[in-house]
Amino acid sequence: MKSEWNKDLDIPVEVLFKYLCRDYRRAQAYSRELEAEISRLKAEVNYAQNNIAPIEKLQKKLEALKQFSREQEETIKRRNNTISQLRESNEQLRMRLEKYEEV
Repeated sequence: MKSEWNKDLDIPVEVLFKYLCRDYRRAQAYSRELEAEISRLKAEVNYAQNNIAPIEKLQKKLEALKQFSREQEETIKRRNNTISQLRESNEQLRMRLEKYEEV
């Protein structure tokens, strides 16, 4: 005897039920895989969120150090220029002194 919904099919209900159960088990297995993937992705997101703040802080520190380094370079250049000028001035004064001592 065929059921109402199986009236136009030549497949026994038991076979249809077997395939339905198999499909249900496949769907459950796939759902478990997706849940595992979701939990893995959530873990990655949590890890990323926990590390973004320290990375941003480190980037800010790096930018501050770069700025400090640029300022120090400028200071060193000015100091070296001043030293060069003082050496030249000192050399000129020595030459003058030598001239006066000769006279």
